[in-house]
Amino acid sequence: MAESHVLVGAGTSPDRLAIRRITPSDLKHALARGIDDFVAMTSHAFDVLHSPSLGAIVALGLLLMAIFLIWLAVAEGVYIANFGYHGPASVGQFVNDVFTTRPGWTMIVVGTGIGFLFAVLVLTISAISFPLLLDRNVGAAVAVLTSIRVVAKNPLTMALWGFIVAALLVLGSIPFFLGLTVVMPVLGHATWHLYRRAVEPDPNPHPDYQPRERPRRSAADFPAALFPTRR
Repeated sequence: MAESHVLVGAGTSPDRLAIRRITPSDLKHALARGIDDFVAMTSHAFDVLHSPSLGAIVALGLLLMAIFLIWLAVAEGVYIANFGYHGPASVGQFVNDVFTTRPGWTMIVVGTGIGFLFAVLVLTISAISFPLLLDRNVGAAVAVLTSIRVVAKNPLTMALWGFIVAALLVLGSIPFFLGLTVVMPVLGHATWHLYRRAVEPDPNPHPDYQPRERPRRSAADFPAALFPTRR
């Protein structure tokens, strides 16, 4: 059944995936390799369309979207609990209410705590889920449970990874979000290398999906690499 394949994949159970212990040096390695991949401008970004786990990838994306919407609803509830249903008259009034009143500081503390819990939840279920789904013909449930196992086995290292990701996203957002054009692909590549460090490789790779190999390119080829010519 299609629904069963989306959840559990081609019969792979979470217990069959061997989890490694990782250290901060593995995070450094993943980031370094992520930067190398970005500089070389290599991507298998569109190969996801040919992955047998495409349905599971979409399902996991929908789950994360649902969590985001729930977070928005909870954040609105926190605001209403402190300030009622009437919105502020202006942005200045809102800033004044938040930083100079007791309800405002209550909202900051409670909202930050709740946001932290949501961030931990998202990190736990998605830390290595997407690269796992790209690499193996598994389902969304297997990917999520494996990600949870990786975090449970390496709580301090994965917590450090979460802070690194958050810090890089903040830094990338400062210059009008332009830095995210570099940060996001670097983190994407780094997440792949972190997954390869945290989970033992598949001894019997699925034959139906093998990412197409592309020659590595130098950054000096840009933008000529965007306009290939026949030779």
